Amino acid sequence: MSTQSHSGSAMEDPTVGCPVFTSEGTELGKVKSVHGGYFELDVRMAPDYWLSRSYVGSMSGDRLELNISAADAEKHRLTRPGLEGTDAATAASVDHVLSDDQALEQRERMERELMAQRGGQLDSGLKD
Repeated sequence: MSTQSHSGSAMEDPTVGCPVFTSEGTELGKVKSVHGGYFELDVRMAPDYWLSRSYVGSMSGDRLELNISAADAEKHRLTRPGLEGTDAATAASVDHVLSDDQALEQRERMERELMAQRGGQLDSGLKD
């Protein structure tokens, strides 16, 4: 059995059911599901959580090894894919609603960026 090294962005999807090991060889659990750049870890006798695929160091058909330690995996665990951090401050920022002024500022910035991408020309649908 050979283990292939992969970078986090160019690797194939982790196999559901595959055991996940830390860089020091500790088994954390098994891959439960995969969503985009994240995989869910099925942990025995503990809540399941998500990790970024960027932490995958190597993968073979029957083993996924992380490039981080168990302590680092604990620090980088996610409650759902794409949500960095699981503390209350992070959860509050995810549900944050922009004020009217912030929304207007964001919209104006996005419109300026779109205008620059279009070479400064207005979209034909916006002309009189």
